[in-house]
Amino acid sequence: VNLGLNTERGEIYKACMEGEAFEMKRNIEALESNDILISELRTVGGGSRSPEWLQIRADIFGKTITAMNYEEAGTLGTAILAGVAAGYYPSVHEAANKLNQVKTYYFPNEKNSKYYTERYEKYKLLYSLLKAVR
Repeated sequence: VNLGLNTERGEIYKACMEGEAFEMKRNIEALESNDILISELRTVGGGSRSPEWLQIRADIFGKTITAMNYEEAGTLGTAILAGVAAGYYPSVHEAANKLNQVKTYYFPNEKNSKYYTERYEKYKLLYSLLKAVR
């Protein structure tokens, strides 16, 4: 929608980040509609390296995003489980807290959240129309 010959590469890139975040918001809403409340969102891995993407997510979700210091989730999980199994940590929770510290927080920007709320409604409408085409 609104893609034209004058659309620049950066606009397409940002639209991809927004689309991914809108889809994640649909998943969060599905969980919360089934009484699974999301109080905290933590991020690791490649996507957590982009401050712009994390801020977009915070604005779209209307929730704080916590970027963790450790980026390799798979190896971190292995280290946590190994530490507990070897007796270095009494629990997975304690090992996770010791091994992976918070890098930074991204808080929703009220102005951006309002903009994205309007865009999200359009996204849901467009999604339902395109789903019917399949």
